[in-house]
Amino acid sequence: MTRWEYCEAVWRPDVVELTIPTPDATPTPATYPTGQWLQVLAQLGEAGWELVCCTPSAAGAHEYYFYFKRATEA
Repeated sequence: MTRWEYCEAVWRPDVVELTIPTPDATPTPATYPTGQWLQVLAQLGEAGWELVCCTPSAAGAHEYYFYFKRATEA
């Protein structure tokens, strides 16, 4: 059976937060300036992450949530 890991990227006008949660630790997001968004996407693709969903903020704020997945090695 394939096992998956997940990644969330939150895009805001001034910063992108990238979070990769694990079952046994509280995740700490990595932050990037939005000017590096295309490089962040390229790095995720190179590392095997696949975009599965994108949604705008439900609060009406100018932010977007991107969800990625990839098969785990185990």
